[in-house]
This record gives sequence, C-alpha cells and structure tokens, in this order.
Amino acid sequence: MPVLFLIVFIDLVGFGLVIPLLPFYAERFGASPQEVTILVAVYSLGSMLTAPLWGRLSDRIGRRPVLMASMIASALAYLWLGFASSLWMLFAARAIAGACAGNISAAQAYIADVTTPENRARGMGMIGAAFGLGFIIGPALGGAVAGSDMAHADLRTPG
Repeated sequence: MPVLFLIVFIDLVGFGLVIPLLPFYAERFGASPQEVTILVAVYSLGSMLTAPLWGRLSDRIGRRPVLMASMIASALAYLWLGFASSLWMLFAARAIAGACAGNISAAQAYIADVTTPENRARGMGMIGAAFGLGFIIGPALGGAVAGSDMAHADLRTPG
C-alpha cells in the first residue's frame, strides 16, 4: 500500500505543481483569458474521457501495468510541458497529461482488490490522504521552484 500512496501522491504533486503557473506560462505565449481557461480545463477533460478506458484496461491486463504506463506517460507529458515553445504545445502536453491520469482510478481499484472489506476504508483513506497531500505540496513546490518574481519566474522547471 505504501507504493500506491506514493503513486497517487506523485501524480497529484505533479498536477498541483503546474496549476498555479499555467496562466502565467500561457500568457508568455500570448494566450487570451479564454485560452487560459481552456488550458486549465483540458487536463480534466482528457481525464474524464479516458478514465473509463484506463479502468477497463486495468481490468483486462492488470493494475500494475496500467499504473506504470500512466506514470511514465504522465512524466513524459510534464517533460513536454517543460520544454513547450508554443501555446499549442502547452495544450497538447496538458491534454496528454490528463489522458494519462488513469493511475488514481487504477490505484483505487487495486486497493479494492487487495484489501479485506474491513480494511478497505483504511486503504481508500490512504489514497485520499495522498491526494490531499499532493494538492497541498504541489502548488507550494511549484511556486518555490518558479521563484517569487513573476516577471522573471522560471515557469519551465516545474514542468
């Protein structure tokens, strides 16, 4: 279970790391307020569309391969975000990161598979704690890495 905690925690730290910086990053590429809004939303849209596919795939081939594949794909998407040189690349990287966010549902399914009914709430609570800690630490870490001067902030490094 500690590995599942770590997987969800890392995923949410990555998500939270870039969320507060995305508007500034997109603005550097000349994005309008509407484009910034869509950029933030495209991750959730990708996640919503692909979560059922990740779930079916994890039922078919197993939880571990899906967890590993989604973490590797997410890491590559964040790397692409860090090296983006245009607005369309930001959109593509965020869409792919969202589409690869299947590890949370696979981790929950894994907990349901390996825990007894009396320990299931504890396991799901652990996933929830990893989720919450990732949301807290991610934005703080992203802001610290980017720097305090928004005019010269390093927005690529958090990606």
